[in-house]
Amino acid sequence: MIPVQFSDTGSNGRNYLEMVDMTKKYTDFYRAQSLGRLNLNFVWTPTDAATKKPTILKVPYSATDEGLIGNCDKCDRTELMTRILSHTPVSWNLPSYETVIAMLDDRRISVVGVAFRAAAEYTNVNGAWNRPIPTPSGPIYSSLITTPSLIPHEMGHSLLGFIDLYDFNSPAQDFTKGWDIMGTGSTGQQSDSFFAWHKWISAWFDDNQVDCITATGTTVHYLDDLDTPNTLNKMVVVRKNATTAIVAEVRTERVVIYRVLMDAWGGSGPIITNDATTFKVNPKVGDTVTESGVKFKILDCRGGGCTVEVTNPAA
Repeated sequence: MIPVQFSDTGSNGRNYLEMVDMTKKYTDFYRAQSLGRLNLNFVWTPTDAATKKPTILKVPYSATDEGLIGNCDKCDRTELMTRILSHTPVSWNLPSYETVIAMLDDRRISVVGVAFRAAAEYTNVNGAWNRPIPTPSGPIYSSLITTPSLIPHEMGHSLLGFIDLYDFNSPAQDFTKGWDIMGTGSTGQQSDSFFAWHKWISAWFDDNQVDCITATGTTVHYLDDLDTPNTLNKMVVVRKNATTAIVAEVRTERVVIYRVLMDAWGGSGPIITNDATTFKVNPKVGDTVTESGVKFKILDCRGGGCTVEVTNPAA
């Protein structure tokens, strides 16, 4: 965690103890979301002998000129991140960390969040955001430049490889409809959670907690509350074809249904929640929701979970 100070932002960032509390909050968030399987340890820059606080990385250019005060949709954050990290000392040994955070902690700075992850799963290997970033202590493969409120969302990118679930053409359009922070943008926004799909591919629960449907016909499934740590079923996945799946999960006796398109990229709707199961609108027991031809009938909800009848029609 690197606090960054620009030539025009002074040292009027948040109180250090406030930031410590915030990182504890995010550690607790990820521990809960991963059902106890992911434990973060935020490591600050070395303590400054004069201030007794983490060393602030002072860069010789202004936040105003970098388009950080006010809106600047076309500013090159990759180039800015590379320049910022070029000022870090070798002794910080940045490649030894799972991810590196350049913290823009001045309240006048606009909400900013960009993550970088160089990984084989990204097909666009020439994208500026998925190349290693050089630093004096060696290249880093996972990093983010962000204001505090976006840390959980941006770490979803840099640390876990999750992609954006909001519309790049209209950022206010959240494809998850309130159910996943890769769509809502930050904690404190509606559900404060991740989809079961994200948790499954991250191995936050086991394969035997997933019911997979490939055949046509009608089956009945009990789905327990997604965020309760246990060994019960967490999701049902209907495989439509090699790149499309329909998923149902439960959040505290509320059934959530969505379509996953594995050949769609971030910003274009790779996961889209059914309009009948949004954060604000949800089906009741006895209701049937249809997504991409698959019918989900809610038979019963109690004890945190729900029993759902799934009808997968013939192609």
